[in-house]
Formats: sequence, C-alpha cells, structure tokens
Amino acid sequence: LTAYKYQPNLERRHAQLKGVQHVAPMFLKDPARIEGLFRSEPLINQMVLVGDRLPFVTALFTLNFPHAHSLKGMEAWKDKAEAAIASAGPVIDCVRKAVARVNKQLPPFEQIRKFRVLDRDFTIELGEMTPTMKVRRARVLENFRAVVGEMYMGKEESA
Repeated sequence: LTAYKYQPNLERRHAQLKGVQHVAPMFLKDPARIEGLFRSEPLINQMVLVGDRLPFVTALFTLNFPHAHSLKGMEAWKDKAEAAIASAGPVIDCVRKAVARVNKQLPPFEQIRKFRVLDRDFTIELGEMTPTMKVRRARVLENFRAVVGEMYMGKEESA
C-alpha cells in the first residue's frame, strides 16, 4: 500500500459552476491553458478568470495601451486617459472579438460569458502581482470585488 499525504485544499481543486458541471482542476487553480489562448491577442496584456462556484465564467482584462492607441477608430482618444481608452467603443469591440475567437476553442461550460476591461494593469504595489510577475488571483478578486459583483448581478449569460 502507498500512503497518501492529506491535502487540505483538495476540495478547492475542482472549480464548480453552480448547476452545471465540474470544470477541470487546472481551470481556475492554474488557468494557463485559457490564458495561453489569449497570449496571441496583442491588445490584451493580462487577464483573470472568474467563475469558481458561480453560474458562469467571466474574465477581467487589462489592456496593452500602446496597441490600443493604434486600433482603427481610436483617433478621437489619442490624448485621453487610460480609463477613457479602456471604455472606448473600438477597444471593447476588439476585446469582444478576441473573446469570441477563444470561446470557439473552448467547451460550453468553460466559455467566457461576460468580461470587463480594467482601466489599469495589475501592480506589485497593490499586491496584485508577485515580484516574479505572476498574478495573485485572490488579491485581484478582492480589489475588483465590485466589478465582479456587477458582472453577476443579473446573472444573464451574454458577453
């Protein structure tokens, strides 16, 4: 017989969507597979997936602002603040298209239903990144609790 070490967080390894099915253990614990699909998108700088024990999967995105300035239709936003650029129509449309492209490669229960584009990058100073530049999901979710709550407010499933 082989002795197994007790793992207190074993229950947390399986992200479960309410009323649907279990998502693969790596999905929200280590979202590298889905993040990897977004790495080829030049507009998206960082992302955090949200969905553990929630009705559907959502995402928080940060932008590559130099690339956002070069998008078609962004001439009117050249001298605007990052918050205005993050909510600009051409930027939201481009992110929506990127999400649609990635969703085509995912099973229905892993598809991103809603997303929000944040007006700033995740930072080490606010505790959202480690010194080795890894995203601290728990801290990001804590700092953007209102944004995440807003996405799940009506529980509609449209992006």
